[in-house]
Amino acid sequence: MNDSNSDNLMSVAIDAKYVYIDLEIFKKLFEGSSHVYYLSDYQRAISERKIKISKLIDLARKAQIPYSLFSLLPKLSMRTLNTMNSYYSKV
Repeated sequence: MNDSNSDNLMSVAIDAKYVYIDLEIFKKLFEGSSHVYYLSDYQRAISERKIKISKLIDLARKAQIPYSLFSLLPKLSMRTLNTMNSYYSKV
């Protein structure tokens, strides 16, 4: 991983291995969820740029965000989030 890309990544621990997700996607997906935004697990993940998969799933469930969105490409993830927000604003 080169340094310019690592600035935008967050590591997700799955057992003894790591996968990487886009840090901006992580922030944007939780941006509209005030009950997750202030949780210490979220704040710690942002400051340390790492999170365990179990914590990510827990936060995503609390925010009612499908956790699979975190692994999508940035443009696709944002398009999906906008579609979901549009749908839920009509309900």
